[in-house]
Amino acid sequence: MRFLHLSVLDNVLFGLHRRGIRGEAARREAGRALEMVHLTGFEARKPKQLSGGQQQRVALARAIVIRPKVLLLDEPLSALDRRLRQEMQVELRRIQRESGLTTIFVTHDQEEALTLSDSVAILDKGRIVQEGAPAQIYEHPRTLFAASFLGDTNLLTGAVQDGAVLTAGGLVRSSSDLPPAGARVTLAVRPEKMRILPAGAESSEENRLQARIRQLVYAGSVSTWFLEAADGTELKVLTQNRDAAPWQPGDAVTLAWSPSHCMVLTD
Repeated sequence: MRFLHLSVLDNVLFGLHRRGIRGEAARREAGRALEMVHLTGFEARKPKQLSGGQQQRVALARAIVIRPKVLLLDEPLSALDRRLRQEMQVELRRIQRESGLTTIFVTHDQEEALTLSDSVAILDKGRIVQEGAPAQIYEHPRTLFAASFLGDTNLLTGAVQDGAVLTAGGLVRSSSDLPPAGARVTLAVRPEKMRILPAGAESSEENRLQARIRQLVYAGSVSTWFLEAADGTELKVLTQNRDAAPWQPGDAVTLAWSPSHCMVLTD
């Protein structure tokens, strides 16, 4: 909240008063804004009587009540804890859709970018390197910066040969267009796209790579596996914890994935 000495209602009324809107008309508009952010009944409360998430919603109501053409939100959730950020992400998305406001949301948090956006623009040194729908950019990043910024990714390097890429771990195929034979390229595979299989196992996926498990990080619903290929390349695999994992650190395994999940990157 911007004005710590004012009540919730007076905070939301401030912008309307500055525009000459007063009386019942102003209170009606403020009431609509507070209803949109689910704070009806909190009008008389002061900042110290609100949670961090409620204070953020008051600030949002104060911004949308004046009906701006464009709403700029610059890292609005950065000061909140993880659970509250996730709750506010859902609220912000709902409010944005209900209000119909064109909203520019600035964030360094990849989850926020994917959750809140209809369109994402990734900037590197002030230059847009890729823009598009969240799913399109995540599934098909064009540059190394975009792939690394928007989510974790495994990187494999090699030279184009026979319509595939010859890496230290063997031939890797990609559904993406490849440069001419002999060209050096970098391939990216998202951690959740790889499957862990017993060492030497066959699979329906066309790409396979031998690796050894170094570490397992258990996080309740998911686990992150840190692995190392024979050439020392570090890899990461994300799995859902549906059943007990049959592998332990030190085990040799096979990683398998589809060519459609293997992306060719530029610098």
